[in-house]
Amino acid sequence: MVKNNHSRDIALRRGNIVWVDFGIYANRSKQGGIRPACIVSNNKCNEHSPVVTVVPITSKSKKKGLPTHIDVDKKDASGLIRDSVALTEQIQSIDKMDIRKVSGMITNQSVMKKITGGIAIQCGIYLMPELD
Repeated sequence: MVKNNHSRDIALRRGNIVWVDFGIYANRSKQGGIRPACIVSNNKCNEHSPVVTVVPITSKSKKKGLPTHIDVDKKDASGLIRDSVALTEQIQSIDKMDIRKVSGMITNQSVMKKITGGIAIQCGIYLMPELD
């Protein structure tokens, strides 16, 4: 849970779009500043832990075709004002106090599956294909 003024009182869910203060990383490759991110940690963790795991989101992707860059159309996520890219290679745990606001949710489950797949690729985890 998170409250807007640096508290932990609003319920957070996997798939939430949140605005996070990632700190200052001037002239570096890591995403910095206050920007959107998608919560990817499980809901039990989100409820009880002081930290959550997020994937930063950008609207300015320069590297097309990377398997860890997942397209997120604004129609698939309430809370995004433009088409964006989830940077799954930058997955990180953050303190809930760094969340500035909850702005929406990824509403398309196919997009969440792709984000999960991008995380698996980044971490070298190879998932078994689903059987029909």
